[in-house]
Amino acid sequence: MYGLANRSFEDMVRALLQVGEVLARIAPDVRPGAALDQVLPTTGSTAEVPFDELVRQPNLVALLKHPPSSLMLRGAVHQLGSGDNGPYVFLGSPWVPTAAELVRLGLTLSDFAAHDAASDVTQLAQIHRLAQNDLRRHHRHALAAGRGPARPRSGIKASK
Repeated sequence: MYGLANRSFEDMVRALLQVGEVLARIAPDVRPGAALDQVLPTTGSTAEVPFDELVRQPNLVALLKHPPSSLMLRGAVHQLGSGDNGPYVFLGSPWVPTAAELVRLGLTLSDFAAHDAASDVTQLAQIHRLAQNDLRRHHRHALAAGRGPARPRSGIKASK
């Protein structure tokens, strides 16, 4: 969905060369000439991942976070062409766990590439949350009616 190309990672010049249309709409400070690691710092589950590591391991999944909007981008850094001086491109998609997050960011499913599974994952997560909410509501209703938790039907053994 988004492509961010930058100059050589090796000489620490990480200026953005190009920014996708949707990313430019959501994060206006992410624009050509901006320092990549300033506007979209890397993040991880426990620590920041250095950009140099992303370049050395092209199959490493990277998370970039746009602090002002809290937009998370999930993707990978790839080198275009040959040689050690890039340019490099970050290809990624928004990491959007809920439909509410889509709305908050001003995204629509048409903002995702047709082949991008991110929109499918978002829809599946939303369906899962709705099903969980329905189960909780039915459970509370059964408890309030004095029926207690649902019991397995005869012939069906409860799992342990």
